[in-house]
Amino acid sequence: MVKVSLVNILIADHRRLEGMFERCLDSHTRRDQEELVDKIIKTLAVHTMIEEEHVFPLLKELNKDDALEAYEEHHAIKVLVDELMNCKCDHDTVRAKVKVLGEIMEHHHEEEEKKLFPMLIESDFDLFDVGREMLEHKNDLERHVHIAISALHEEIAAGPCAASSKSKCAFAA
Repeated sequence: MVKVSLVNILIADHRRLEGMFERCLDSHTRRDQEELVDKIIKTLAVHTMIEEEHVFPLLKELNKDDALEAYEEHHAIKVLVDELMNCKCDHDTVRAKVKVLGEIMEHHHEEEEKKLFPMLIESDFDLFDVGREMLEHKNDLERHVHIAISALHEEIAAGPCAASSKSKCAFAA
């Protein structure tokens, strides 16, 4: 098996997502837009889950404040993704939601790539070992994407500080 750093996996995901957002905003038909929104929802559900489970615990050890900020950005992303999942809006409203989500993602990616990933690279963590585990988890979630989507929806439905071990409040403890 080829060894790939978790940083490289996430950066590849970032570029793929950015391309999806561009194509969605450029789409001219409702059908094209719906297909791309569906891909964005699935990709973000998987991406946020693998980051939170494999990367955020490492970041928390390095800098708790930065990790918590990244987690809060994920929460804002999930709120918009959940809205898109349930949106029965017109083409223009969906486009506006996708545009705002894309802007939040762009900011989040920039912070990760310029600030958080360098912290990970300079750490003593084995980013290749974690990358292997994360990639296996990602591949499994992509085959069973409904698990990631359900988890995202349940988290948003439970509220901002649901009493679970994976909630923001537990993360901050």
